[in-house]
Amino acid sequence: MADLEQQRTSSMGQKSMYMVFCFDEGPIRYTLYSFTNINLTHTPRKQSPRSIAMLQMSSDKFPPGMGFVALGSKLYCIGGQLQKGEQKFSSKKVFVLDLNTIETCHKEKRSPLVEEVADMHEGKCYPYVFEMQGKIYVLDGYRNIDAAEGLAIGSFEVFDPDVGQWGVLPKYYQGDLSEYIRSFVFGHAAVGDRVFFRSDCIDCRCRLSSFDTKNRQWFYDNRCCWVSDEEKKEMPGYISAWNDAFKEHAVVGSSFIVNDTLYALQNGCIGAYHISNNEDDRYIPCDVVRGIETKLPSKLVKDTYSGPFHSSIFIPEAGLVHLGDEKFCLVTGATYRNDYAIVKKEIVFLTFQTIKQKSSKADQVFWWADIYDSRAVEGIDALLGMVLYTFVA
Repeated sequence: MADLEQQRTSSMGQKSMYMVFCFDEGPIRYTLYSFTNINLTHTPRKQSPRSIAMLQMSSDKFPPGMGFVALGSKLYCIGGQLQKGEQKFSSKKVFVLDLNTIETCHKEKRSPLVEEVADMHEGKCYPYVFEMQGKIYVLDGYRNIDAAEGLAIGSFEVFDPDVGQWGVLPKYYQGDLSEYIRSFVFGHAAVGDRVFFRSDCIDCRCRLSSFDTKNRQWFYDNRCCWVSDEEKKEMPGYISAWNDAFKEHAVVGSSFIVNDTLYALQNGCIGAYHISNNEDDRYIPCDVVRGIETKLPSKLVKDTYSGPFHSSIFIPEAGLVHLGDEKFCLVTGATYRNDYAIVKKEIVFLTFQTIKQKSSKADQVFWWADIYDSRAVEGIDALLGMVLYTFVA
């Protein structure tokens, strides 16, 4: 496949870790947190990761349904849903926050958020946003704000910071889906000039799609991900190679390529896909980074009156962050329930390094997680909302 050097992430160095948290209600819509005490060594630490609220975005100025993405030291806050009377419409606005000037702006009593970027051509609510090769891509309709399901309306744009303008890309085609069978994108993987999307429909069909950023062309396959070898041969272009990788609710959110291995968040685990430079590959070997499951929050929380509370990982809030040198941080909301009632919720940081080891079988390898730490973050009441975006800058 295409050259991967440009996608390899350098060491975290002096960079910091941040998170955008969305509140369900109240005067504050979003809060940007930075974190301290993130353990990237085997040295035991007594202190848990601690959150610092760097910026609060009020509900009256910033709409629900915004998308967030970091590019360099800047955080882009994109779109959202506005309301005027009974009419609701998607916002074209883009706010930009320079992480290096927040403290200075606070001292000078001015907002660090500015509208220094041109408006998008079309408004976008709950957009699916990602950075690729130094540009920002925005796909409209990651979620319908008035319904539980997602809806990919199709409007697709790209922002080039060197030019300072938005460019319109070919729309994501819904096909012949009825209003009851809506497709929504919830995961992607970028490889060279290609970005692969994993979407799902209400009727539980899988949809694989791919966009070539160089030629600006979409490729689609609407069949279920469980297809026969004969059907794979008929799949268009290079989508067939990803049919085995993007399985049942497989890739969620962003993914990272490190040393020719793509790491992506799956349902409760981290998938590792070996990427080669052969464009004719029809199968991408996949494994699971082993050892993660032993450190996920699975304890019982005792209560005198309500009995034991079992914890679970809430995948929509989970995020995988590459910290450099094959070190990662898995950020996830850990929800504790008593039957169906949520009684406690934490934001958990699990830091680890991936190690490739040979198995007993010849020429076979597997990935193992060398765990540094796993503990809840202090200073955030996770029951008040949800994690939207976690990043390093």
